[in-house]
Amino acid sequence: MFHSEGEAPMSLRSVLLDRQLAMNALGIATPMIEALLQLSKREGPNFVHVVVMDPFAPTHGGFTVIAQRTIGPAPEDHSQWKRRYDAIALAKAAVSQRTGKSSAVAIAEAPALLQVNDTFFEGSDVIGGVPVGASGVESYLDEAAARIVGSVISALIKERLDDLKEKGKVFLEPS
Repeated sequence: MFHSEGEAPMSLRSVLLDRQLAMNALGIATPMIEALLQLSKREGPNFVHVVVMDPFAPTHGGFTVIAQRTIGPAPEDHSQWKRRYDAIALAKAAVSQRTGKSSAVAIAEAPALLQVNDTFFEGSDVIGGVPVGASGVESYLDEAAARIVGSVISALIKERLDDLKEKGKVFLEPS
């Protein structure tokens, strides 16, 4: 079961993480990821597709993409991509969302947790509870891109918390 970007499958959702924050994080992370793509040994053009998932999405049979972006000089027509990097990034993020581990750790240390339609490629992680997957270059660079985006998201969420503290808030309220 898939849901549209930003659409919650149930009433449980983060009051601090939303599509706007995730897209802002992707924008902040883009220059660093573009520099990271220069490390790829693959013949160009090199690009990576990054997917940010809802940490509260159901762990069995469905998930929600909060935001996604292709970074680098990718053909606009996905049929010209060598692989379905968007689908692979989503599958990587789903492994991390379901297991709470980076895809590298899940594959290396807990391969029995892999299910039908999971990918066995590395390139995702859970940072601050938020699953992020990336695909397009070598798995270790995909994983670095996912971690960069996850770290920026974590920082932006902490900034929101600081703003609430400065306003004298004690509890989180619905947005």
